[in-house]
Amino acid sequence: MHSETNVHFQAAKKVLRYLLLSPNQGLLLASHNTVVLNAYCDNDWVGYPFTRRSITGFYVLLGKSPIS
Repeated sequence: MHSETNVHFQAAKKVLRYLLLSPNQGLLLASHNTVVLNAYCDNDWVGYPFTRRSITGFYVLLGKSPIS
């Protein structure tokens, strides 16, 4: 990242804290899944006309399993 802020640092700390406090969590992947990473995203420019802010969504698959 080019312009990290305290917000980014706090978000990274939350991710690390989650990983440390949930060691029994994981991803369940089927054995027949191929190891292909697919990512899809969509956005709507001026989706909310009062604020003129865009709305973005994304979906990431590892094989056929959603990971994000």
